[in-house]
Amino acid sequence: MATSDGAAADACTAHNLDSHGIGSLDEEVSVSPQHEEFDRIVGELENIVVGDEFAEFQQTFFDEHCMEFDDQEENKLSYMEIFKSYHDKFEAHLEAGLGRSIPGFSMDKFTKQLESHKHDIDVSIFDMLLAMDDFLEFKALMLSHKAAKEGGGRAVQLEISTLTIS
Repeated sequence: MATSDGAAADACTAHNLDSHGIGSLDEEVSVSPQHEEFDRIVGELENIVVGDEFAEFQQTFFDEHCMEFDDQEENKLSYMEIFKSYHDKFEAHLEAGLGRSIPGFSMDKFTKQLESHKHDIDVSIFDMLLAMDDFLEFKALMLSHKAAKEGGGRAVQLEISTLTIS
């Protein structure tokens, strides 16, 4: 169906678009309060994990425990105990930081929100949160840290890039 230029212009105006179909920058986008809360939590989470306090926590923990790990296929029982300790401290560190910034913060509620918003956050944040529960990723980080400590290379650390929220 063919339309005149006037009809196309009217359609663009009705949708707050210019004559090229591009939206106005002045246009307000409606975001739900739940989405705003999720965005705020993710922003605070990024601030925590890129901060010096978190880097010091991770460095200290890895320094204290990395020598226990060996690059063998069979895992020692002590590895799981160390992993559980790291997981618990990591989660407590995040919860404490988020609790200071966001009154009423709940890690359980955030975890549920994360499932439905996993495509709305930067991949590195999502991967970091998944790695918190991934023993093999944790073991690889420990072995990398051990190699660096022994002078055999550079330690791999959890790094977070600039957050992109859509």
